[in-house]
Amino acid sequence: MSNGVKTSIDTFNENALNPGIWNYPQGTTFITVSSGALHISPDSSYPYAQSKAKYDLTTTIMAVKWNAGTGTSTASTTFIISADDAAATPNQVLITWVPSGNGWQIQAAGAATVSGTVNGTGTLGTPLANGTWVGMGNLGSDNVIRFYTSTDGVTWTQFGSATVGGTFAKTGVKFRIQVGHYTSSESPTWVSNIDEAAVFAAAPLPRVKVRVGGAWVYAVPKVRVGGAWVIARPRTRVSGAWVVTT
Repeated sequence: MSNGVKTSIDTFNENALNPGIWNYPQGTTFITVSSGALHISPDSSYPYAQSKAKYDLTTTIMAVKWNAGTGTSTASTTFIISADDAAATPNQVLITWVPSGNGWQIQAAGAATVSGTVNGTGTLGTPLANGTWVGMGNLGSDNVIRFYTSTDGVTWTQFGSATVGGTFAKTGVKFRIQVGHYTSSESPTWVSNIDEAAVFAAAPLPRVKVRVGGAWVYAVPKVRVGGAWVIARPRTRVSGAWVVTT
């Protein structure tokens, strides 16, 4: 998937978390900003920063630019990015990553649900390469949220997806970045480092018309690759190169 229109939320070039951009209800005991990066240390209270602005996940990908974590993680150390809707108690769709075990999981909280979830040890490695974007979005009318990585913020590789159900206001969500550990006896020294948070305009999924039950309906074309069905994007030859035509 390719797109290239980025709107930066924060480049963290100040010496503290900007209160005009972020909510941080647990304070800044475990959250600092320095050297152009956001640093969050794990705690059993799961400290987090949540954007004040709301974004439309049907047309965007919300992502963070990773700068390798430092220190030592434990088995319960968890890094989380999530989409929180505007309910008083937010309904959430999130991805959690355990740095020490290389595992990631797509989850939901509040009244939101996810199904058809892809879990395991995929593209999110240990450690993530510096400068890698990790994000979620492109949540269209099929209610499938997609999770991506990108090395340049233009070409995105999908590594997971889930169908969102229950109550979730997908057109108005806040972006949360969170780090914690769920075993209180552990004392991890690992610190997540984030160079930037941004939203990217999601490329529309290609659609074709097919005949179903005597009517013409739109469908997303797919092809069989490596034993799995993947979305196929039409391409055309322009100036000697193949480019996506959507």
